[in-house]
Amino acid sequence: MKTLYLMRHGQTQYNVEGRIQGWCDSPLTETGRDQASRVNDYLQAEGLEDWAYVASSDLKRAQDTLTLAQSPREDFHLLSGLREACFGQYEKQSRDHLPREDFNRKIKAAGGETIPEVQERLVRTCTYIMEQIEEGEKAFAVAHGRCIRLFADYWQAKQGKEAVGEIANCSLLVFNYDGQAFQLKEIIVP
Repeated sequence: MKTLYLMRHGQTQYNVEGRIQGWCDSPLTETGRDQASRVNDYLQAEGLEDWAYVASSDLKRAQDTLTLAQSPREDFHLLSGLREACFGQYEKQSRDHLPREDFNRKIKAAGGETIPEVQERLVRTCTYIMEQIEEGEKAFAVAHGRCIRLFADYWQAKQGKEAVGEIANCSLLVFNYDGQAFQLKEIIVP
């Protein structure tokens, strides 16, 4: 069995302001930096330091989170496939502006990604990460709230399990991977 620790980035200024981030970026707040540092403390206390593969979304908020959560690590892979969902013209706006009905059609018309597109991208990217490690090894990756939730919910639905719901900043979702499917093992909020 292979294991993936998939972490959401720390709190950002746009999180505080209730704005849609998507592919645009917003800096980590002091709280976000503290959250990532607490993950580093947790990982060290649990002896979780021997990662066979470490990756981050190529968006700065995820990279900054990884640097703090895996201190003093400087060698990691940047994967655009771990990016947040693209919300097109809705980015930088208040979350209240996101369409509630007919989401996929409206988000696509605004230049964004549909839910199935995001899920497919994350499945492909996380599978790629797992292909880089050997049986019994573990990987660590930092991504974004919506794409992680969509990835987790995709596998939960396939296994007849309940959706995970909102994912707090700097939460760690631990997945087992058997070569064909991911299974959510636990959610850790350090």
